[in-house]
Amino acid sequence: TDGGNDAVWAPNGLTIVFDRRTAGDDALYEIPFFGGRRKLIKQDAISADFSPDGKYLVFQQPSDGSLRIMPLIGKGKDTIIANFGEHPVWSPDGNWIAFQMDGDIWKVKINASGRPMGDPIQITSSPFWDGMPTWTADSQSIIYHTGLERDYDLWKVSADSGMPVWLTGAPEFGDYDPSVSK
Repeated sequence: TDGGNDAVWAPNGLTIVFDRRTAGDDALYEIPFFGGRRKLIKQDAISADFSPDGKYLVFQQPSDGSLRIMPLIGKGKDTIIANFGEHPVWSPDGNWIAFQMDGDIWKVKINASGRPMGDPIQITSSPFWDGMPTWTADSQSIIYHTGLERDYDLWKVSADSGMPVWLTGAPEFGDYDPSVSK
């Protein structure tokens, strides 16, 4: 009843993880899908996404802007995957995490242990603001919004980069914050 933001379903469908940044609370919480009381799972964390196997969460740490992965099973330290970025999202095949940084879409390869396999790779480089990436179910493409001020449209680009393809949009507010069903 007192706010929630950037909600994401656990792969098993039993819980939802969200932050409360819009309420001034930079922390991640989980709640059972049927409702109940929220449970704190991580301070200084927003904008989370589950790994497809449900073993890890990727999130942004707002105090320094880094993107990190935390294990959900057992104990372990957070792993930094990018020194700066926003809105990370795991690919359905579990091999990549896409995110926005400096107005473009980037990705970083991740191994089965939730560790980065190299430096982030830039996918887009438009003169507009590209953001809020989401993966297609086959992990071959990334859909995102791009635009200036209030005029956003949805675009699709191959996960290997290449020429983006316009999908949809309307004048003024247009379309933004896409999400693809798994």
